[in-house]
Order: sequence, then C-alpha cells, then structure tokens
Amino acid sequence: MPHKIYGQHIDYMFQTPTTRVWKQLHDESKLTPAQDIFCNTKAPEELYDLQSDPDEINNLAASRAHQEFKTRLR
Repeated sequence: MPHKIYGQHIDYMFQTPTTRVWKQLHDESKLTPAQDIFCNTKAPEELYDLQSDPDEINNLAASRAHQEFKTRLR
C-alpha cells in the first residue's frame, strides 16, 4: 500500500514518549531525511543493497544502474 506512510498511527505506539517526540519533530521539519522516511508515504517499489545499507535507507529502485537486477527480481 504505497499510498500509506510507513509509520501508521497505532495508538499503543503513540503512548510512548519516543514516538510522540518523533512525530513532533516531523511536524516541525526537524528530522534528517533518513529519520523522516518513517513519516512519509512508501515508494511504489523498493530495492535495497542490504550489504552496504542494512537499515534500508537508500532505495535503489529508481537507479538506472539497478534496472536489470530489478527486472530480474520482478
């Protein structure tokens, strides 16, 4: 469901101070791009190099260099 954000509002999550602060920092545009991914909508496709990017920050799905690999995975 790429139209949804990664961090769907789940009531029990927002009972923790950490999640509330994270949401507040997002609303104030004070997060780094990597931190803000959780609050944004998903990409229609995702492809990550888990060796060099185990936290799945850099989505390679749009990278020209990875198109052949992405096609093969499809």
